[in-house]
Amino acid sequence: MKINLQQIEAGIRYFLTEGNEELTPGEKFVLILTSRLLEQHQVVSKQEICDKNQAKKATTYGFLKSLENKGYISSDRSNQYYSRSFVSLTERGLFFKVRMLKFINSSN
Repeated sequence: MKINLQQIEAGIRYFLTEGNEELTPGEKFVLILTSRLLEQHQVVSKQEICDKNQAKKATTYGFLKSLENKGYISSDRSNQYYSRSFVSLTERGLFFKVRMLKFINSSN
């Protein structure tokens, strides 16, 4: 059964306070949003994540930088569009996503 991460975002807020204590609820939300956007588009920039998030762009950028520093995402500057940084999940970020999906599947 495939999980639609977009549907989960609204209903999963309770989960944001559980699981990995290293991440704040805001970081977890941005990580879930990033996972969903990557699933939908395969390539996503920091700017696109900020545009899709409902928080202020500066807040979202702060969460993205924190996630990068904690090893959940990595970002690479585009050679063609130097002002854009493209984001990908690291092994740690993928582990978070898999654990979250298992948690959700076990709740069904």
